[in-house]
Amino acid sequence: MKRILISLFSVMFCCTLFAADLNPFAYDLSVVSYDAENFKVTLQYSLNAPASSVKIYAKDGTGTSYLLKEFGSRSATTYTVEIDLMDAMVNKGVPAGEDLSWYIDVARAARTVNAETCGRKINFRSPFSIDIDNNPNSPYFGRIVTTQANSNETRGVRAYKPNFTQIGSNYIGSIVSFPSGNWYNNTHLTPFRIRVLQDGTGKIFVSSADVGQSTYMWQVDPANLNNWSVFLTSNEMKEKTGHPEEDDTMANHNFDFRKKSNGEWELLLLSSSVNSKSTNCSSGYSYCGVYALGSDLSKKNYTQYIENKEGAPHEYIDDWFVASVLTGNAQFDPNGNILYSSYQQSKRPEESALIHQQRSNNAFATEYNAFERLKRKNTSNGGIRYSADFSKLAVGCGNDAKEVSICNASHSNGYLTISSLNEVDMITSSHNGAYIVDFAWDYASNLYACVRNSDDSAVRGVWVIACNLNGEAVSTPARDKFSIPCDPDKDCAVTCTATTGGRIVNGFSGGTQKACTEMTVKAEPVDNNYKFDKWTDQSGKTVSTNAIYTFRVVADMQLTAHFSGAVFNVTWWNL
Repeated sequence: MKRILISLFSVMFCCTLFAADLNPFAYDLSVVSYDAENFKVTLQYSLNAPASSVKIYAKDGTGTSYLLKEFGSRSATTYTVEIDLMDAMVNKGVPAGEDLSWYIDVARAARTVNAETCGRKINFRSPFSIDIDNNPNSPYFGRIVTTQANSNETRGVRAYKPNFTQIGSNYIGSIVSFPSGNWYNNTHLTPFRIRVLQDGTGKIFVSSADVGQSTYMWQVDPANLNNWSVFLTSNEMKEKTGHPEEDDTMANHNFDFRKKSNGEWELLLLSSSVNSKSTNCSSGYSYCGVYALGSDLSKKNYTQYIENKEGAPHEYIDDWFVASVLTGNAQFDPNGNILYSSYQQSKRPEESALIHQQRSNNAFATEYNAFERLKRKNTSNGGIRYSADFSKLAVGCGNDAKEVSICNASHSNGYLTISSLNEVDMITSSHNGAYIVDFAWDYASNLYACVRNSDDSAVRGVWVIACNLNGEAVSTPARDKFSIPCDPDKDCAVTCTATTGGRIVNGFSGGTQKACTEMTVKAEPVDNNYKFDKWTDQSGKTVSTNAIYTFRVVADMQLTAHFSGAVFNVTWWNL
């Protein structure tokens, strides 16, 4: 049995008087206008943060890229850029007559540290969970979604643009909001974990934490965030996760989606249930299972693998819960194995663990000695989250919303290795009752952390930590395409002339050519007294400095080969 391996290279970074900028990326890429007659296309994009350079590329069907525009330092705002398609074709070699993809590379200077805080970006009292749509093919690419779960405010979902501008207000869908009051004295239904399906559809799923109410998992329409439908029924949630039928019981449901290589989806469901009126929540249940959903999420074949009641009676777990009461988290790793945080409720509240469990033949190991514990202070209250490529793992410290560990993660032969652990003090001073409860990574390796349960308005909300990209550009492909217009049935008048001292030598001086035709013209000096300088078009613009010039006809063209007198070095001899 192998253990989770960890090398601790602890480097402390503190939030001081200054907050760093986020890693930038482009979003909302679109073609806003297309003028085929005048060979112009106008592109639009936005930046989530300041950038040191921005480059716009076109890509043809062979995968060849062509640089269209390049800019230096740019601020975080929306830009429109006009592209001269004739210039793109004639001077940059972009092919005509086919649909062209385009993308934007955005970069910033390399950071001097591996990770640094960018400060708080969203402020509200109880963000319970967070996720981001990181699929550029999604019409909602870059959108940030959170759950609002405080009894004194409207429960539901909040949505934000990548620049942290809120979209609308709270979306409550099917959530029933009850009168305010202490959670253990109040019957309420609360949105808990939120996740975006990273398949380009932008579908949103929300699970619930509740006291004395039926639990659900909802699917939220990304086009209308007030349109909620039940994805897992109360009966499915309770029977499959062991939620007891007691009015004083609170249950929380953590989940994660995974798309397998055959295109079918799996849903990991992790549940904790406790006696909500108990002062230390010492009586509880934890369950874990996986739904096989099929390729369209319509199947719901469930297998329950773990049951942990009243503290697991096994020496490897002692009285640890599989997940914490409120904020434990669980994720699939890239191989379909499970990583989750455990929580010890009564005997050693200062300790908790990360547990990595292998799956074999679509089944969990049935004995607790198949687990290995990674002791990490208060991981359960802090949440865990892989980056999109599974190369990084964020682990949060629950107490006082301070410590975030950003790890390099590798997976070999089914085992997880964590190395180069960097500690980031997100908030410098102590704040009682403030907890990091969930994480999300965005498209440019910025890490978002939810801080909840704090009456201190300077702490609560969503904080961001940026990881070093070593100056590498973040490339965002556009969903729209454009083309350089070319009508193969169109007749174009093409003339080629030469200035004094030169001549056209390939036999073509003018005539009618079909659009899209590729032509090659050649010019040479009439004698050694002249030399070739350049080709220009009808506007006088230089299109080539080579005597042999290949181009594609797209419109009427007037090409001129320019020559000048040759320069001779003369040496005089006195005889």
